[in-house]
Amino acid sequence: MDKTYFVNPNDTANTKLHQLIRTWVKDKFTLEEPLELLVSEIKCADPGCPDIDTYITVTKDGQSRKFRIAKPLVYVRKWDIDGMREVKAS
Repeated sequence: MDKTYFVNPNDTANTKLHQLIRTWVKDKFTLEEPLELLVSEIKCADPGCPDIDTYITVTKDGQSRKFRIAKPLVYVRKWDIDGMREVKAS
């Protein structure tokens, strides 16, 4: 798991939040196990963007999709998953 920049003192590994995000993503795309879900925070150096973005990579049947949420992991809520933007490879 990548470094988390904001930490809940009651759940320092953000385990509960990772479980929630996994459930929300599975519900959004109606995915069944097995699937790989990677949640990471990336510092953004571009002017005008948030300091930290949350990226979610979903891999199912060898196909990967990557999504960006413009806020740190601990601030992600279900409505962010519903509105997250897919990052297209350039």
